[in-house]
Amino acid sequence: MKNKIWYSIRNGGDGGAYLRLMESKELVEIDQKYENISGEGWADSCCGVIVVESDLSIFIKEVVTVDAEIDNVCEEMKYSIEDELDNLKNKLTELKAL
Repeated sequence: MKNKIWYSIRNGGDGGAYLRLMESKELVEIDQKYENISGEGWADSCCGVIVVESDLSIFIKEVVTVDAEIDNVCEEMKYSIEDELDNLKNKLTELKAL
């Protein structure tokens, strides 16, 4: 059985970067789009997919789901300044469309 693991690499803001594993290509694309709009991203897309093949089922504990990302954006909106709020509202609309 082949499993696809989508990933998005984010700017850590301190010179570092971190990896987010996600459940779909569409979720990764939205994550990268709004990372770049916020000014925290890079000029090029930093995402992709890893294909793992195994006869056993594969479970990854820390995969971002659409529902979890919607919750995350709603939480970010509570503490955002007005400029960021429009971007978060647009991101939330795109996530809910998935």
